Amino acid sequence: MNIFTKHFSKSSGQGKSRLPVLALYAIYQELVGQLSRYDGTELLPLERHTTADLRSGSIGDIQVNKQNEPFEGVEVKSEKTITAAMVNELKRKLSGKPASRYYILSTHSPQVLDEDLESVEEAVGSTEAETGCQVIVNGLIKTLWYYLRLLEDPSVVLTHYQELLETDSDMQQGLRESWNKIVSEEYND
Repeated sequence: MNIFTKHFSKSSGQGKSRLPVLALYAIYQELVGQLSRYDGTELLPLERHTTADLRSGSIGDIQVNKQNEPFEGVEVKSEKTITAAMVNELKRKLSGKPASRYYILSTHSPQVLDEDLESVEEAVGSTEAETGCQVIVNGLIKTLWYYLRLLEDPSVVLTHYQELLETDSDMQQGLRESWNKIVSEEYND
């Protein structure tokens, strides 16, 4: 987690907002194979960061399917607080789709402003009632911590993340170099 948070905070430029998505996706690569909740599911490949969900037909940044239908979706909001409008947008995204759970995660702290808390909670309730999908609003860093503790060997996530950094076409070389420097400092000190 120390390496992830350093990489997220010390990086800059185009593609920075993609880093938390890659970290979470690296964890999902292990979760889907290890937790019984995901038996019979498929983790879909990441879409380009610039591809709109509406155009691609996906329900979020990360999508897990079951029997070729959305089962779980994740939307990561980089440096933005979560609002009721973001939650209410799920009604359109999930319309007629059988997703059982949807996460809206923010890298911002706090993830929801105090003045927005009541409206976000109301939007979560109405979205769940209308779509039948459980909606979870949380901080991205907290979620990474939770998920890592569920894995048999959390260290494999670093390998997945490294591979994603190398192959993701939305990553600039500076973001890769920043990662390599942070890893080198962490493991060589």
